[in-house]
Amino acid sequence: MKDYKKDFVLFFNTIKKLNIPKRAILLILSIMIMSNVLSLAFPLFFGNIINGIVSKSFYTIKMNLLYMFLCFVVSTVLDYKNQKMIIKLSYSVELNIKEELFNSILEMPYSRVYKIDKGRLVNNIESDSTIFSSILFDNMNLVVQTISMIISLIFMVYISPILTLVTIVTFPITFMIYIYSGRMIKSKEIEYTKMHDSFMSFLYESLSGLKSIKIFKVENKWNEMFRKNVMDINEKNIEKFNVQLVTQVIIGVVTFLINNLNIILAIYLIFNGRLSLGMMTAFNEYSDRFKGVLLLLSKLNSKIQQVSVSLRRVGEIVDSESIGKIENVNDKERYNKIEKIEIKNLSHTTQSSIEVFKDTNINFYKNNIYLIKGASGSGKTSLLNILSKLIDEYTGEILINGIELKCYSEENLRNKVSYVTQDHYMFSISIRENISLYRDVPLEDIENICKRLNLHELIINLPNQYDTVINDEGLNFSGGQIQRVCFARAIVSNPDVYLFDEITSAIDQKNIEDVLRIIEEISANAIVLLATHENFKFNVPIIECSVMNKRIETNELNLLQNV
Repeated sequence: MKDYKKDFVLFFNTIKKLNIPKRAILLILSIMIMSNVLSLAFPLFFGNIINGIVSKSFYTIKMNLLYMFLCFVVSTVLDYKNQKMIIKLSYSVELNIKEELFNSILEMPYSRVYKIDKGRLVNNIESDSTIFSSILFDNMNLVVQTISMIISLIFMVYISPILTLVTIVTFPITFMIYIYSGRMIKSKEIEYTKMHDSFMSFLYESLSGLKSIKIFKVENKWNEMFRKNVMDINEKNIEKFNVQLVTQVIIGVVTFLINNLNIILAIYLIFNGRLSLGMMTAFNEYSDRFKGVLLLLSKLNSKIQQVSVSLRRVGEIVDSESIGKIENVNDKERYNKIEKIEIKNLSHTTQSSIEVFKDTNINFYKNNIYLIKGASGSGKTSLLNILSKLIDEYTGEILINGIELKCYSEENLRNKVSYVTQDHYMFSISIRENISLYRDVPLEDIENICKRLNLHELIINLPNQYDTVINDEGLNFSGGQIQRVCFARAIVSNPDVYLFDEITSAIDQKNIEDVLRIIEEISANAIVLLATHENFKFNVPIIECSVMNKRIETNELNLLQNV
């Protein structure tokens, strides 16, 4: 029972978290209740019409038909208005939750995002988030239906207390059945969501690696894997559906037996003059409404079991602590240029449990280019990830102007440190926006750097020049062009530290020379770390650092310190 209590608490706590206008909720609830109360009068009017037919009272028939018509008109208008309000509010709620989820993912430390299955993140935003809006309106409907059930019960007791007692017996039986089935459905739901997450990751990887799939001619194998994933997911859905189906059959049998017992009792009461035919008809209508709400309440447990899976998954994202938001850097240091980076006794183990650094010590100074070299997997990229604060799982100290890296907020650090990773990515936005990434960068600065990188002529010949949207008009840049755009993105804001990871792997020799000359220029007032396997020829002295044996060794002969 503890699990059920936790699920119910989670269910209602989620409602409290929703930022929804209370007036809109109250208005919708009020209209729903009014409409429901009006509809509850129909069985009574209909029962009176039957009694009027039996007694041949045309006045009774006429007046009750008029009452039914008036109630129908008012109820229909209220339902129409209410549905429009519900649709508008549900879209608003869903948008707010998706926005909160997406923002939470963006604010989450990269080291944590990296560990989460990408398919799960997509499901969190697209599928799990819709649970919030469905919960809200399910609960609103539940409140209205509960009121309807109470009113129906009052009418039932008024018509026949004995028949009412027999009807109520249905509730504890159906409730216990749904408790048991809810537990089974929850376990199936957990398995289903995990499988669906894996499937979404498979689709993401397949589209990202489509070129490799075609090059190595493994389309058939990928089709087989796709089919197996879909079949496994469908099979798990069928298992869940079968549990629900068996539950419905059992509930149907119980309800059938209770209904037949009610009919026998009703016939007995009519024969003994204690119940009229019209009131029997009215009782059956109220009884159906009453049992329908009881069924809804019984199903609530099963629904919560399914919903709780999504709520927990969403909560893990929204409630996660975002590392790096609290800054412990004083105002003076916050705006000072970075002159020196000190690494003291740095140790770091990757997610694959590979120790790449152990008690490493090295200093990086302003006005220098550091060529970071080493074998694949030696730790070059890990070093840049740590210095950019994408990874914060390390021991030792990293001091920026004497202040620990972890004390800097990500916002402050991003203004001072620019990082071009091996993953050269362009978004489906304009070229200008791809370079500025919505920072306050004048178009003139963007044009100047693009001229230096031999991109300007290409761009101005496009339909909308710098406002041309990537991939929107079938526009695809080459690998080398994308690398140069990403390079322009990094240097256009003039940060204090530049971190470059294999930034010339797809660039031709002529353009490499242009990139190197720009790196020489920016190093005159910054710290530049360039991880590469290439033997570049610079026109200025450089400092070559070798990453090997969990250490970083520096060629002291080339060291220039301008501090």
